[in-house]
Amino acid sequence: MAVQLWLRIVVRDRDYATVVLTPGASPLIGRDESANDIVLHDPGVSRMHVRIACRGDQYFVQDLGSTSGTFVDGKRVDRDVLLHGGEQIELGGCVLRAVVRPWTHRDEDADDPTYVERRTR
Repeated sequence: MAVQLWLRIVVRDRDYATVVLTPGASPLIGRDESANDIVLHDPGVSRMHVRIACRGDQYFVQDLGSTSGTFVDGKRVDRDVLLHGGEQIELGGCVLRAVVRPWTHRDEDADDPTYVERRTR
């Protein structure tokens, strides 16, 4: 069964957005609008900071040589880190909260108040 990764983006203790990755998506995250799928306007985030890599039904965090580093549950990422769901990914002043769940169609999530239709390629 295919899975989705939901990333709730929290900036300075405030919910900013929820991004839903469709199965197979491997977005780049960083400050540069022209180079990233998810853009975070935070001075602590590098131009190209991190990739969420999808391999089969698993998602991994890959730091892209960022200046300030990427942390998963408080531990610095120095190699690919598998996401099981529930992790906190920290980049600069931003936190991404990961939820891994079975893939669903948008209509099935229409009643979920946290759902934002913002999918990446």
